[in-house]
Amino acid sequence: MNPSPEHERRRELLMSLAILAGCTHRLPAFPDGLMPDVLRIRVGNDLLFVGDAKATETAGCAATAARLGAYFEWVRVHAATGRAAVVALCHSCSAGTSWRPLMLRLSQSRGLWVAQLGVTQLTESDAVTWARLPVISNGRLSVELRGSSAHQPV
Repeated sequence: MNPSPEHERRRELLMSLAILAGCTHRLPAFPDGLMPDVLRIRVGNDLLFVGDAKATETAGCAATAARLGAYFEWVRVHAATGRAAVVALCHSCSAGTSWRPLMLRLSQSRGLWVAQLGVTQLTESDAVTWARLPVISNGRLSVELRGSSAHQPV
């Protein structure tokens, strides 16, 4: 099944956000072959950007939650090596804040501390729910996010 034009537009928005965040190097997939819509890294400080576009899926879908949970598991592995990450979902504005509780639950269930969690409207019809996950080193939260304040937006 081919992605809808709406899904592809949202994927392109996420790609633009990743590039604006400095994540210019495209990764083909996670080590297990799992491929979010956008998977990029910032060379130099290894900020990982994981983005998924949503056109028909909802925050209440069990299969979607399982797939997003797998993304957060890889983010946990990444953070445990001393590197920060951003997870972003682009969806309709009508979804409002419905993705926030799921993202928070999935991150916390994997022992990840969320430095910031927000919803930002990008266009008349598109919004992004995002989580900034800081560096973890030796099982402890690092105070420094590679030169960025934990309170700065993406």
